[in-house]
Amino acid sequence: PVPDTTPPTVSMTAPANGATVSGVISVVGTAADNVAVSSVAIAVDGGAFNAAVGTSSWSFSLNTGALANGNHTVTARATDASGNQSSASISLVVSNPVLTSIALAPSSITIAIGGSAQFAATAKDQNGNVMSGVNFVFTSTNLVVAFIDNTGLAEGLVAGTSGIYASSGSVRS
Repeated sequence: PVPDTTPPTVSMTAPANGATVSGVISVVGTAADNVAVSSVAIAVDGGAFNAAVGTSSWSFSLNTGALANGNHTVTARATDASGNQSSASISLVVSNPVLTSIALAPSSITIAIGGSAQFAATAKDQNGNVMSGVNFVFTSTNLVVAFIDNTGLAEGLVAGTSGIYASSGSVRS
């Protein structure tokens, strides 16, 4: 028999080349061969190839949260039954939300000795959008004057002044 030396073809249909993406995305495409496509795999930025699901019509779930914000190259590689390969690449711009600020409300309050006040923290990303699912640590700068628990409930203990802060990672209100 004549050996198969014809490489398969592979293309990505989504996302579009140059697209800005965030979170978990589906990279999808098609592959074809004169005999049969045996596998399709995906790599990011020249890294290791990981198997896609399907061959003639394939998909791959890509968690962009594992990538730094910025430009990335996604490469799809099709392999046929004879080991012939071809690849296609697209460029993507990853733009995942990054916590940049925390607003604490109320911003100023007087709590009576033995009284309490509820504080609420709001996280915002680099574009000023409110972020959900952020865990906060609440702290008091003077635990003799005011104690605050992990829900943001502060209690006045004695007369004096204390600062109340909310933080998440290295970002503080």
